[in-house]
Amino acid sequence: MAHTVNFLGDVSKKQFTSYNIGGSVGSPGTNIPVDVKLIQALLRMVFSELEGSRPAVLANDEPLVLDGIYGPITHRHLRAFKDEMRRANFPTVADGKIDPFPSPKAGTITRLKQKFVLNKLNDLCDARAGEQGKSDLYQKLGSRDDIPEDLRSALKTVVFQP
Repeated sequence: MAHTVNFLGDVSKKQFTSYNIGGSVGSPGTNIPVDVKLIQALLRMVFSELEGSRPAVLANDEPLVLDGIYGPITHRHLRAFKDEMRRANFPTVADGKIDPFPSPKAGTITRLKQKFVLNKLNDLCDARAGEQGKSDLYQKLGSRDDIPEDLRSALKTVVFQP
């Protein structure tokens, strides 16, 4: 189930907040509704709420609705995000899903030398929000009024990592 992860950076010793899911979202995936809502919220943030590139493939799509259903619009947004990451030379697999990360320290798949895509999605939301003076969009995701109650409730579960 979706939850918040707080951890200290190795170098900066600064506290970071990330959001994680309990199971894979996508096709194929476990698609727990509250996990899907978290991924929808983060993708909506990247492609609709924050200024940045909106890929042509999403030009005619409405902003994501946080309904917890992994349907065709959510699939296009996830695929567009992973495509954007590959164009930026971020190694990711075109597998149609996003997996949870086991912990911030385990944010890299060692055998593939690949950082988990969910880490990158969190990083991008946090960085773009900060650059645009909208840090609260990301940092206070779990208390925003436009976030469904079940997701806000799930994000109150906080895991602390050293």
